[in-house]
Amino acid sequence: MANSTKKEFLELTNKYLDNTASKEEIEVVEAYYDLFSVEPAVLERIAELGLDPLEKRLKDRINIKIKELEERKELPKPVIHSLWYYIARVAVILVFSSVGLYFYSNRTPQPSAMHITAENDIAPGKDKAILTLANGQKIALVDTIDGQVANEQGVVITRKESGQLIYKASTSQKTNSKLSFNTLSTPRGGQFQIQLPDGTKVWLNAASVIKFPTSFSGLAERRVELNGEAYFEVAKVNVKGQGDKAEHRLPFIVNTERQLVEVLGTHFNVNAYSDGKSVKTTLLEGAVRIIIPDLTHNSTVAVVAKSGQFILKPNEQFVLTDKGIHIDRVDAEQAIAWKDGLFTFEAENLESIMQKIAKWYDVDIHFENEELKQKIFSGSFSRFTNVSKVLQKIELTHCARFTIEGRKITVYKY
Repeated sequence: MANSTKKEFLELTNKYLDNTASKEEIEVVEAYYDLFSVEPAVLERIAELGLDPLEKRLKDRINIKIKELEERKELPKPVIHSLWYYIARVAVILVFSSVGLYFYSNRTPQPSAMHITAENDIAPGKDKAILTLANGQKIALVDTIDGQVANEQGVVITRKESGQLIYKASTSQKTNSKLSFNTLSTPRGGQFQIQLPDGTKVWLNAASVIKFPTSFSGLAERRVELNGEAYFEVAKVNVKGQGDKAEHRLPFIVNTERQLVEVLGTHFNVNAYSDGKSVKTTLLEGAVRIIIPDLTHNSTVAVVAKSGQFILKPNEQFVLTDKGIHIDRVDAEQAIAWKDGLFTFEAENLESIMQKIAKWYDVDIHFENEELKQKIFSGSFSRFTNVSKVLQKIELTHCARFTIEGRKITVYKY
């Protein structure tokens, strides 16, 4: 962080603690708290920034937020990064999201235009899903008691205290058992975590569905189907070769409506909503092969790769649209911020942002005019706050203003 940015940040924080900050400045500092509320590990080294006089107050505020999340059992497991990774993200909020100090010194603060009351505010989503067994039985995973959920053909399905659903083959399971499938689906306003029979961990975002075998035993590949968004940490499974064939890694394949992702043990995110304009695959660790089964309808893609196969490296994002494909170098952590309890937007258009808000808060979005959809916004907020807080922070940039009526949010020109 540049010295000037750090100095401005310290000045703003001091104003906040002295109760001399404007309403907009308070919003910026609270955005900072929102960011760190899901990253408590950074507190251990915060003194290195020269924030000793502020440390106790910062810790008090952050710990209050952490306690609130823990009481709801919604605190995501923090991912440990370097200190400067977090400071850089704060700098993005302060400087590049149009809520930064530069803007405070160049215009008079204006109050938020949105009218919000306790009656019409909307709470964030939470852990909830529907598990559909092979026999068609549906189990609501909202208030399910910890412990065994089901036992299907020798596969024991349990839910841990953390909320994670775990599949484990019992000792009585037969290797020649008939192949059966389960489906886990999250509604709008829901998310869920599951550990598949092979040990692969999956985080399922709102309005998403994953279908998978109840056991991978005896199969030549591990194949699951996805509609929506999910983050995968694929377990490495080796199988013995037949005859002269050597031991090899059992492939893991994610089927979506428009592509296949083949994995050999890796961490990646797939965003493949059926109502989305694109399919995005982001790699964090390892390697994946993306296969486009049918290129004949899309000459743009066919020119790029006649084989229809693409290899991704860490911190690369594969984007498939009706117009073609492209591979971008990205901050992969940003793509999975949702898993860690954050909304993170970097130069993203308002249409895309509001689609994500709609799915997480289970609301309908209406734009006053089409031009508003192309407005650009950058910022980072906690997902575990009421929708009004998120919208108010967007309003501070004069990007747009909002009204909430029931479960409908209308976007207006500022």
